[in-house]
Amino acid sequence: KRGGVATMAEEGEAKGGGEGGAPPSQSSPPAVQFLTFGYRFGQPKDTVRNINARNLKNPGKASVGRTGLNPRLRSEVLSSPGAEELCTRIFKLVVEEIKKYRDDESGALGDPFNSIGEARVRAEEDGRDQKRNSGPQIIRIGIGCDVGRHRSVSVAIEVTKRLKKAGLTTADPEHRDINRSKISSKRERDRKRK
Repeated sequence: KRGGVATMAEEGEAKGGGEGGAPPSQSSPPAVQFLTFGYRFGQPKDTVRNINARNLKNPGKASVGRTGLNPRLRSEVLSSPGAEELCTRIFKLVVEEIKKYRDDESGALGDPFNSIGEARVRAEEDGRDQKRNSGPQIIRIGIGCDVGRHRSVSVAIEVTKRLKKAGLTTADPEHRDINRSKISSKRERDRKRK
């Protein structure tokens, strides 16, 4: 693993597939990473798409002092109505996008999300061009809830587990707002109003 990313080559070697794991003629699919965030703090600009988890039931008193990193709280979130459907939908979305990437033999712009090419344009403008051959490409998908501490974190961890179990290359989820408090979000909103 390099920086939380298990590469296809490392996975192939671990499974006895020899160096590289896949035949040289095949390019390995990009790694998938979820970025959790709170809508109160704004949507991230460096993701190819953002998925809303605010329709899931917010955990009750069990959430006080805990985040989606806590297994008990995560279990509560994932057993709420709509959670299974959301996780399944995100999983299928990622699998479809990786299939598009694999089918794109021409490598047009190296962007597996051609329908959402704006993220790539923004990345290039910001000097963060993700070239196909410059190391493992990471597709970042945002998952947001109100504050970015409970529902989004729980869903990101669950879908990452499912992707790993399916043999896809993943990076550990990044939790942008997990340590922010509700008080700091109120201060930020007040500051923006002035």
